[in-house]
Amino acid sequence: MKSIKINLLLLMFVLGIGVISVSAQNRLTFNRNNEASVIGSVSRSQPRSYVISARGGQQISISLVSDSASSMSIRVTNNATRRSLNDESAGETGDMSEKTFNASLPQDGDYTITIVSSDPSAAEFELRVTKS
Repeated sequence: MKSIKINLLLLMFVLGIGVISVSAQNRLTFNRNNEASVIGSVSRSQPRSYVISARGGQQISISLVSDSASSMSIRVTNNATRRSLNDESAGETGDMSEKTFNASLPQDGDYTITIVSSDPSAAEFELRVTKS
């Protein structure tokens, strides 16, 4: 009986970790034209993150469309080095309804795109990502 309880606790622990991993990373899937899009919402206390895989040298173009785009920012991080591409030769531009981010990716691997907001209220957005 003690063995069953221990095994059950181990199973619950393993399943719990799996659920955390899946919910913490939303992986974007690209179509045959190397485009991906997602609709989400963000607030100051609830940033949204999405993971993409890419090859070194690929150009990435990110478009963030929202009525509240002026209060939002796009952050891109190289998962292998944990370095922000926002600090390198990449840039975010935009206006009241759309922000864009363009960069050349330094190496093969996963990159995390995080949408943050300075507004405490939740706002919807559409995120479009293109690799070339």
